[in-house]
Amino acid sequence: MKKNERFKFILEELHKHKTVQVKHLSETFNVSMETIRRDLEELEADQFLKRVYGGAIAIKKNTQAKNFIERKTVHIKEKQNLARNCVSLVNEGDFIAFDASTTNLTIVQELMNHFKQLTVLTNDLLNAQQMALNTQWKVLLPGGEINNGELFIGGASAIQYIERFQIDTFFMSVSGFTPELGFMDYGFEEYEVKTAMFRNANQIYAVADHHKFGQHAMIKICHAKEVSGVVTDEEVDKETILFFEKNKYPLYY
Repeated sequence: MKKNERFKFILEELHKHKTVQVKHLSETFNVSMETIRRDLEELEADQFLKRVYGGAIAIKKNTQAKNFIERKTVHIKEKQNLARNCVSLVNEGDFIAFDASTTNLTIVQELMNHFKQLTVLTNDLLNAQQMALNTQWKVLLPGGEINNGELFIGGASAIQYIERFQIDTFFMSVSGFTPELGFMDYGFEEYEVKTAMFRNANQIYAVADHHKFGQHAMIKICHAKEVSGVVTDEEVDKETILFFEKNKYPLYY
């Protein structure tokens, strides 16, 4: 098993059980215990876990993945402010992609007030329903397996469908950001769809309300320099603003 596949399994185990054991991982992957220790050292350096005697434990400060319906009811005003900041980044007739998130659902609701003709690719069932019922936009929905809790479509079929397109603008949701690690998220199935959209977009805007800055999540997506800009709300902290200004990374707030 390749190193990235081991990392994926280790982080999934930590998310489920909060702890992993070197001996168990060594037997599972059929590699030496020293190889596992090096894996844990690397993951600890990236602040995804803390090594302890015989294994590792999850870092408590990681943000917690919440059910989609639960997330829909939090930070509503911040998401609405963020959504208004996205309007200037879209032109009539654009081809836009949205991954599955309550933030992107709010952005869609705002764009519906400003644009008559858009082509939109999304794997988010609620987003697709919102657009199909209330706009004349062309809505593209990939095939694949439905995640019942999060209401999105994932899997290899969805990724293959996304790969055929060249997207103008991708609004990419994230669960955390630090200057050192960049943008992070939860859920490997979501991550794989997200990165397919990332690879096939001309412009990529990371969208995150101010609560996401300074937070950690399980999976690294990319660094700030790899996106076209970051869209947040007006309550973003001064430290974050200074980081983006210093590095000349576009920040919309």
